[in-house]
Amino acid sequence: MAVSKEEILDGVTALHVPMYSLTNGLLAYTATRLISEAHMRNILVSIDASSVSVLENFGVTKSLALIDRLTPSVLLCNDDEARVLGLNSLPNGVDTLVVKRGSRPVQVFDSSGTREFEVAPVDHVVDTTGAGDAFAAGFLTAARGAFLAGAGGSHGIIGCAARRLAVDACAGGVGMGRRRRLLAAGAGSGAAG
Repeated sequence: MAVSKEEILDGVTALHVPMYSLTNGLLAYTATRLISEAHMRNILVSIDASSVSVLENFGVTKSLALIDRLTPSVLLCNDDEARVLGLNSLPNGVDTLVVKRGSRPVQVFDSSGTREFEVAPVDHVVDTTGAGDAFAAGFLTAARGAFLAGAGGSHGIIGCAARRLAVDACAGGVGMGRRRRLLAAGAGSGAAG
């Protein structure tokens, strides 16, 4: 069943776009059109910096100009990507900058200042694949609720909990019950878990 371009964002409350999708050809054209349409529909837009190599190959100045032009509500990047982009404060065109720093506290920059959210330690890391995506999903789910309500919130705490769950799950042996308890403890107690 084909979906018309007018319907593609129906029911969407947050649009998350990796920088990979914004740097080349038809995909970049399509992604920027979706972002523009999302803004017109008051949909939260986030961009993930994706990787140092993507930023360097596309060009740092060009990447920053593109981010400024696309005006995402949220820009997510890791410590290396933030360093390459020269970000140690809120960049032009962005409402919230989130810098994931591995085992160090996550930094969140917005109009009210800078906050840090502790990252709970993981006993045995086997594979971090998916940890950043899990963080983004948790953060954006919480941020979307705050965005729709027009208020701030503890999105960083929820994002840290989601990342912890992804890393723990990759290490194996974590049952669904423990995952739910970790998430509930992290989101409910004010501490990342």
